[in-house]
Amino acid sequence: MILTKNAKALVGETLPVSTVEKLVFMLEEDDVINSVHDVKTEVLGVDTVRFKAEIEFNAEAITRKIKNLHEVPGPESAKLLQDVNHITSEIAVEDWLMKNNAMYQTALSSELQRVETRVRGYLREANFKNFYVDLELW
Repeated sequence: MILTKNAKALVGETLPVSTVEKLVFMLEEDDVINSVHDVKTEVLGVDTVRFKAEIEFNAEAITRKIKNLHEVPGPESAKLLQDVNHITSEIAVEDWLMKNNAMYQTALSSELQRVETRVRGYLREANFKNFYVDLELW
């Protein structure tokens, strides 16, 4: 009995499967997330948990957020078409592409931080005081 308790304290336990399933379901309900992979959890002590997962983001949903393209056709898609139609050289198209890729990278970083905040909130509601959240791109 004491050996079992000590072994669990040394190795750590995982979160209950039902808790992990609810957390993954919550994440996959998010518009910018396609799927969640390779989830690993570890409970350390009584109030500390580690959550690690790989997230496959929905690039189209993130792009729609960046460009405010909630309805097509719409005012934002018309503006986008105007912007693209003004591209008249290879240098201009490369500049446009680089600018949009930089915007996407910034938006992806923001989404990753937002999702980490949601995970922390969920773990806080599950009565953990300390959490280590490690989300990676899939």
